[in-house]
Amino acid sequence: MIDALWAGRAVARLESLGHDPAPLVRNLHMDPRALRDRDARIAFRKHVALMERAAAASGDGCFGLHLAIEAGPRGGGVLNYVSLSAATGMEALRTVKRYVRAETDGEDIDVIVEGDVTEVVYRVIDPEVGPTRQKSEFRLARMLVVIGAAIGRRVVPLWVRFDHAEPRDAGDLHRHFQAEIGFRAPHCAIAMPTELLLQPQVTADNALLHILRRYCEDLLEQHAGEDSLQRQVEAVSIRLLPQGAPRIEQVARELGLSPRTLSRRLNDRGLKYSEIVDGLRRGLAARYVADANLRLSEIAYLLGYASISAFSHAYQRWTGRPPSADRRARAA
Repeated sequence: MIDALWAGRAVARLESLGHDPAPLVRNLHMDPRALRDRDARIAFRKHVALMERAAAASGDGCFGLHLAIEAGPRGGGVLNYVSLSAATGMEALRTVKRYVRAETDGEDIDVIVEGDVTEVVYRVIDPEVGPTRQKSEFRLARMLVVIGAAIGRRVVPLWVRFDHAEPRDAGDLHRHFQAEIGFRAPHCAIAMPTELLLQPQVTADNALLHILRRYCEDLLEQHAGEDSLQRQVEAVSIRLLPQGAPRIEQVARELGLSPRTLSRRLNDRGLKYSEIVDGLRRGLAARYVADANLRLSEIAYLLGYASISAFSHAYQRWTGRPPSADRRARAA
């Protein structure tokens, strides 16, 4: 699930560009009332599909990017105001990392500090979604919009990475980020100078931040469903997959649990760790194979398989067909 705020904004932007969003909303079986309700939540996969279809319907290949910019620094939800209220950009990023689940359980953000460089890694962790170009470009662009407003000047990243192929209309991306942009990366990420992120923010408001943190804690509790532990396991696993199939010991350590405790909590929910990882790989495989821009060798790497043959064997076990056959069928 995800807050309906940005889906509503996407529909409004599509309308402002002279296109009727009603057929698109109907085709996705979305409730138009939810798109006008700031407190509503919708399925994350529908949110992502809406962004992609809005881009196609409008003819604006950078629809997500432009939506992120046009909304302005104060156009978002609670995480937007958490970022603006934090004392520094670093505190903002780490707080958003903690509370991203208050807004959505389909995405994951990680903050990696390595000396002078801070890398913010963004992943879509819902294996059921389709192409995610618009969502990924939107999310990284929003980071720059909000952090730039918070520190009082434009932020130019050190570099940017996207996991999708380079689009034909990448010019606006280069103009907005003004940095080296890589494509077909293992994950989406943006790097900024650590020193910049440690500077005081001109919008800092500690009292407001305290209130917003309590609100986010309430939201986390409110949104915590039966599958919340599964989502946490998937979020960590998708981050580790390019290194090979993640072991339960690795995932448990990331979650601050012992392997025995993690296994017990999953069993209490009728879940098995191995089945979660296998289901995650299967869902991601379907998405990646559908993307003709990804080579099978790249898919095997992203899913943690040592070779194309190992991946093909797993894919055939899931679907009854080799991935190359599905590729040919889609191309026909």
